[in-house]
Amino acid sequence: MSEITLDLIEGAEVIRTRDGLEYERTGTVSGLADIPDKYTAAFCAVLDGVGDVGAWWNGTLAGYQINAQLETIRLKPETSDIWNVKLSYKPKYPYEQAQIEVGGSLAQVQTNKDVDGIPITLSYTYPVDYPLDERKRGKTITQGGMVPKRINETVLTFSGREAASPLNKSIYYKGTVNNGGWVGMPDAEARTCTDITGKSNDGGETYEVTYVFEYRKDGWDETAVFINPDDGKPPQDLVDGVGIKPVINYTETEFNDMFDHWTDFRGVA
Repeated sequence: MSEITLDLIEGAEVIRTRDGLEYERTGTVSGLADIPDKYTAAFCAVLDGVGDVGAWWNGTLAGYQINAQLETIRLKPETSDIWNVKLSYKPKYPYEQAQIEVGGSLAQVQTNKDVDGIPITLSYTYPVDYPLDERKRGKTITQGGMVPKRINETVLTFSGREAASPLNKSIYYKGTVNNGGWVGMPDAEARTCTDITGKSNDGGETYEVTYVFEYRKDGWDETAVFINPDDGKPPQDLVDGVGIKPVINYTETEFNDMFDHWTDFRGVA
């Protein structure tokens, strides 16, 4: 019965290239003494052990994540019982640094508070001869106010090659917010939003994936404000948590899980 032993020291190589790390794995296939077709037996042992050309090898080496694809299989007899094996692996989607773009835009929201968080109030004293409503003559009425506010949204775009379609990531992460700091923005507060797209130029073997994150310093929670149905304005004495409160309307996810395969991505941004 033939069996394969892999990752011998002699002949093993690690090669750093522009595309990532390449590997030369060495080993032996033994137990071939009584097998007539030794080449077929040795080759089948390799297929059973690591798969055919195109198979992926995953692991770690010196802190780097290995994710390379088998390019060539070399078999050479050493004795009638033992054949030497040499396997060449190359990265099909290199763990390159992510391409990073930073942009921004302004979004408009409604608020009933000023820059210091103080509620907006407006007062008006009706003239004593106010003709439209005698009950308001001479009275001062104070009410809250709502004003539009333009806030900055920082847009971060990360792109790189991956081996799998981003479809499941897009379904799971799109429209969610992060649950805290993550590798793209380690000090970011929770609650930022994301979009994920990708395309393949080689029939689905690799994908050019783009991750877009929109960041708001104050988060993505919206604020619900009680509006007085009599005048269409918020009362000036609303109580926080009662008449005005934040609304959590986005699911939180762990953004780091999107980039566990981009080794060189960590610490880049």
